[in-house]
Amino acid sequence: KFADLHETGQWGGLTKWEKYGICLISLGALAAAIVVGLKYGRSSVEDTPSPTRSPTSSPSASPSASPTGAPTDSSYRETHGLGLMTVASPKLTLPKDPTELKGAKNNVDSTPQELAAEFVLYDDPMNLDARDPRFMERYALVVFYFQNGGCAGDWITQTKWLEVPPPDDLDGDGSEANSTISSSFSSSSSSSSADHCNGWHGIVCDLKKRVIEINLSNNYVTGELPMEFGQLSELSTLDLSNNALVGEVPAVALSLERLFTIQLNNNKLEGEFPFAQVKQGATILDNLWIQENDGLNGAITEAYCELNSVTLDCNNFDPQPTYPVEDSGGLTTFEVDCRRSDLSSPKEYTCNFDPAVPFTKPPAGAGATNAPAASPAPATVCGTPAVNR
Repeated sequence: KFADLHETGQWGGLTKWEKYGICLISLGALAAAIVVGLKYGRSSVEDTPSPTRSPTSSPSASPSASPTGAPTDSSYRETHGLGLMTVASPKLTLPKDPTELKGAKNNVDSTPQELAAEFVLYDDPMNLDARDPRFMERYALVVFYFQNGGCAGDWITQTKWLEVPPPDDLDGDGSEANSTISSSFSSSSSSSSADHCNGWHGIVCDLKKRVIEINLSNNYVTGELPMEFGQLSELSTLDLSNNALVGEVPAVALSLERLFTIQLNNNKLEGEFPFAQVKQGATILDNLWIQENDGLNGAITEAYCELNSVTLDCNNFDPQPTYPVEDSGGLTTFEVDCRRSDLSSPKEYTCNFDPAVPFTKPPAGAGATNAPAASPAPATVCGTPAVNR
């Protein structure tokens, strides 16, 4: 072509293949430009969108690659936290508006749940986020404190339970970080001193500060077993034996996935023990001691044949775990029924005939170890249980 241009002064015509080649080169260059533009221009365009002149009905930006955090303001914590508490507690024990909880500690008609909710939402120095699993564990323990005699001073030992912090937990200027809470408890700038995993009598936690054991046996614990215990999802041992518990046993309080040992023997519990519901939730339950509760009854199920240890009152439960006269080999009726179903009977099964021995609180000064002198006197308002409907 250059030769034609030199000889004739004209470029000359293009062949078909030459035209194809020019088209392919042009398309290749265009494709390369598009790729480069998409690679280096997309982020800056998406990151700085131009504002619209009027509000749009739907979001104009694309979703972020990673989720953003949930709201962290106090109103969200109060609303969400109260919602969780309402689900966990009986009806008629909590208001719908969290602000109605303020002042519960000064109202003689407050329920234990209202007192606990007010404390956790507004007065607790730990100030746990409502999404923290320890938030509801904290609530369950504080309900237990108000409902079962801790607040009233019935407990023989209640070391550090909602205790006023020592002076070295105060701010550098000598003042407490939060206002003092009347009567029963006080806030502190140091959440570690108020942590229930840091010395509350009878409470044991794991390395993640989740409650794994409650052991308040022989402590004159009164009242009904709180259904809020159902929030203690990591609990493995519950020992409230030799106390003064009354009322029926709520299944939700014991239907915990990790619960391994239940000791409620020698109390004043009554009604039907929820064998089926408890074992359905507490799938790894291995030890059940519920004897010496004269008013407690129920029908033990075959699911308990595989437990390590079962102790209950002989005359209160169906099938009657009495000793068969013939062909029993010294086994109880319950053990015989287990073996007839090709199931292994408990390694240790005790059929108790002894009556309950009422547990009484020792007089003051006779070994009682209530909270230290630095702690306040028992609150005048400890909560009046609401009627469950």
